[in-house]
Amino acid sequence: DTIGEKMAGPGIRYVQMARAFGKNHTVLLAAPSPSEYRDSSFQFYAYKKPKDLLAQIPKAQVIIAQKLPPVLLKAVRKNNIKFIADFYDPIVLENLEANRTKPIDHQVAIYNFESANQALQLSVADHVLVASERQRDYRIGVLSSLGRIIPEVYSEDVSLNHLISILPFGVEKK
Repeated sequence: DTIGEKMAGPGIRYVQMARAFGKNHTVLLAAPSPSEYRDSSFQFYAYKKPKDLLAQIPKAQVIIAQKLPPVLLKAVRKNNIKFIADFYDPIVLENLEANRTKPIDHQVAIYNFESANQALQLSVADHVLVASERQRDYRIGVLSSLGRIIPEVYSEDVSLNHLISILPFGVEKK
C-alpha cells in the first residue's frame, strides 16, 4: 500500500511497525510509488516495481511483508533472510465477501489466486504474524493443512509461538 499523508490499513500498520522496530534496529520501510514519508526512526524507500526491491534484499536480516512476489521470495531464500509473513488481513475470506455478488467464475478465479498465494507465503515463512487470537486459530488451521505443523514442530513448542504470534492492529492515540 502507498505510504503518505493519507494511508489505508496496511500503510498505517507498517509505519507503526517501522517506528516501533526502529527504536532498536535499522529499519527500511519500502512502499510503492507514489509514496513519501519522513520519520527519524526509520529509512524510507519508494519503489516503482517489486523487482526494484531486489537490490535491497541482500542488505536485510529480516523482511516483514503481507506478501512477496515469487521473485522476491526466491531472493529472500537465496540470501538466507528471515521472512515474517504478516497475515493480519484474512484476504481469502475478505475476498469471498467482497466478490460474492460477482459472477461465480470471477469469484472462483480470485479465490484460487488468493488461496495459492496464501499457501506460497505460508509455506516459506519463518514466522507468521496475525492481529488476534481468532486469526491465530484460523492461520494455525491453514498452516496445519500445508504440512507446517508436524510432530517435530509441535514438540519444539506446543504453544506454536515460535511459528505464529499476535501483533494487534492499532494506532497511536493522539
